[in-house]
Amino acid sequence: MKNALLTLILLGITSSLFSQKKYKPMMDDLSINFYDVCAEADKYFETHEKGKGSGWKPYQRWKNANEYKYYPSGDRNNIDPFFAANAYKKFIKNNPISQNKSSYNNGWKEIGPSRIDSITGHYAVGLGRVEDHYVDPNNSNLMYIGSRSGGFWRTTDAGVNW
Repeated sequence: MKNALLTLILLGITSSLFSQKKYKPMMDDLSINFYDVCAEADKYFETHEKGKGSGWKPYQRWKNANEYKYYPSGDRNNIDPFFAANAYKKFIKNNPISQNKSSYNNGWKEIGPSRIDSITGHYAVGLGRVEDHYVDPNNSNLMYIGSRSGGFWRTTDAGVNW
């Protein structure tokens, strides 16, 4: 009787250890609806600590960075994970890079903000940290990137002249 009880306790502990963060692999599986992943993560964090090292902040960052992409349906099946690479390959195929880069006169142009020290007010302004990008599907030469506090940038020659 004691062995059976001990076995049940060990099985319970083992299964709870391995099933705790079921939502994490779901985040990378594009066949799973965005809102199903969120429901699983929210269910997990109803019974678990949200403090340092718990995974709560990374989950919230993932949710914030991705929800607008899948709203309102949450469907992630139609997203091409190689969109940027494919856009680059298409550009190279349609626009062979000239050996004379002086022929490119557009390059990257900063379009704001003009002073980064006024954004955060402290030493860690986050320069160079690209948060998002966009390549115009109708004109792969037109691209935008945005950084947390380093501004919003645009190029009309696919960034060749920088």
